Amino acid sequence: MFSRTQSPFNDKLYFRKGGPDGVTVLFGNTRFRRQGEELDVQEFDRDGLCKYLVDEAGVSQKLVDDWVASGALESTFTETERPPAPELNRPRPSRR
Repeated sequence: MFSRTQSPFNDKLYFRKGGPDGVTVLFGNTRFRRQGEELDVQEFDRDGLCKYLVDEAGVSQKLVDDWVASGALESTFTETERPPAPELNRPRPSRR
């Protein structure tokens, strides 16, 4: 059971970005992209994840460098008991 002190969000990268074409969720080193009815899943290695954050997700290189230096990249690659399922089928907030 997860609690405020024990949560997968304390140790793993969680990034969600929505747009008119769909939604992208990063949990740990896995990207889930829903466009229409299609779901694309991609796993990244350490370098690929950092590159994706800067080149595709729009995170600044400085922020990614600081995140890596903090140890969070390594924490992202440790195993968890069970990751939560990404919320990809919920309507965007503007359509709820």
